[in-house]
Amino acid sequence: MMIQTNKSTWVLLTLLLVISIFIGKSIGNYFFKSPVVTPSTVSSNQTWTCSMHPQIRKNKEGKCPICSMNLIPVQYEPTSKKENKIKYWQAPMDPTYKRNKPGKSPMGMDLVPVFEEVDENELSMTSIKLSKKAEKLAEIQVTFVSRDYATETLSLSGKLLVDETRTKTISAWFPGRIENLFIDYTGISVNENDHMAVIYSPDLLVAQKELLEAKRSQSNTLIDSTREKLRLWGLSSSQIKSIEETGKVSDQLTINAPIGGTVLKKYVSEGDYVKTGSKIYQMADLSRLWLLAEVYESNVGKVQYGQKLTFTTDTYPGKIFKGIVTFVDPVVDPITRIVRVRAVVDNKNHKLKPEMLTRVNIQIKMGVNGVISPSEIKDLWVGPMHHEEVSNVPGNCSICGMKLKKASELGLATLSHDKKPLLIPETAPLITGKRALVYLKTDSAGIYEGREIMLGHKVGNQYIVHHGLKEGDLVVSKGNFKIDSAMQIMAKPSMMQSKKGTPIKGHNH
Repeated sequence: MMIQTNKSTWVLLTLLLVISIFIGKSIGNYFFKSPVVTPSTVSSNQTWTCSMHPQIRKNKEGKCPICSMNLIPVQYEPTSKKENKIKYWQAPMDPTYKRNKPGKSPMGMDLVPVFEEVDENELSMTSIKLSKKAEKLAEIQVTFVSRDYATETLSLSGKLLVDETRTKTISAWFPGRIENLFIDYTGISVNENDHMAVIYSPDLLVAQKELLEAKRSQSNTLIDSTREKLRLWGLSSSQIKSIEETGKVSDQLTINAPIGGTVLKKYVSEGDYVKTGSKIYQMADLSRLWLLAEVYESNVGKVQYGQKLTFTTDTYPGKIFKGIVTFVDPVVDPITRIVRVRAVVDNKNHKLKPEMLTRVNIQIKMGVNGVISPSEIKDLWVGPMHHEEVSNVPGNCSICGMKLKKASELGLATLSHDKKPLLIPETAPLITGKRALVYLKTDSAGIYEGREIMLGHKVGNQYIVHHGLKEGDLVVSKGNFKIDSAMQIMAKPSMMQSKKGTPIKGHNH
């Protein structure tokens, strides 16, 4: 009974297996006997190419050896269209390596064919045509060439310093001993003519007695010479007159502050002996400071006299201070390649301190011929030697006494207005050495033309264009590197090489 059951089971399993094979064969015949013909169907003679580099030809799927994009099948075309003939074979990474037959490049890459052009409307050496799919894959974006003033906020690092024109060094006019120091520590603020120190000197006593002897001799020449000697030793006219009238002499002299300000350094202590010219104090008027900012060499041409600036410090977060550029260093630092720019800062409330670090912003406005000066600068009267001395009316410099001159006469206000320059995005030009190349979208669909241009300053995120473009041109602002790569492969003028003997259209030498 058991044997019969096993036999029945094997018969049933065998029958099911035969039925399964039959059904599977029927289904396979249904789906695969007559394949659907689509553009993606790969036939034995199907060719694959790169959408960005159409000169690449492969007989199977893969990646482009130049840009690593996935190859796409060549669209089937009418058989009546004449196929392009292979002109030569070249290395995908070195367009100068050419051969008459397939092979390997020196880098071990397969040589790719370059086809002869048979289209009657053959492109120029500076142009390339991209299909819509290639444009999309390359993410081509274009921007209009515009005409407007170029503006930028130049951000610099800076530091506050003592105004050197408002510093004084108090020194000894004759040898002696420091008898008393009224200013006995640094940082003290004093007013003009406040007493600072007392110096004892036997030589001073002798000089005063010489004056009295000259008075008794009634020799005008001798009297004048002894008066001048005492004056050069620091005695005031009133002190000299008092000696003559009272006949009293002293071996001590009180030194008074020549200006109001802050004592920055103290060089002596009570009881020290000093020689003629020895330093006693250094003081400065801190109601006005210098702001020294550092400008890189490439941006020096954007900064000039009279520009307004703002700056901030960590000491007063959110507080914005103002200043005006009064001096641009004429020498570039040979190590750091920077130029120091100076501005005068009002500090009457004494909030700002020398040596504070700052963050500086200068507003730049440029026309065709350069930086445009603030309109009010040309009418100001400026000190010829001290440009920080400014007035709205004629007069004399308070520092050196020279007559003030118009800023325009001193060459400090060069451009108060100018024409608007041509501007392109900073991403548009491909720059190598002295050459700058852009690609323009032409009126013909998919055709882009390479053109060499002459650039001016880079201002913000734009470049000023001097020659080679006109307002309204469409320049490629994204995807230009991919276009240039295709131009290089096709041995056409590109970023890396220009066609010798044939200037690229639009370039002015």
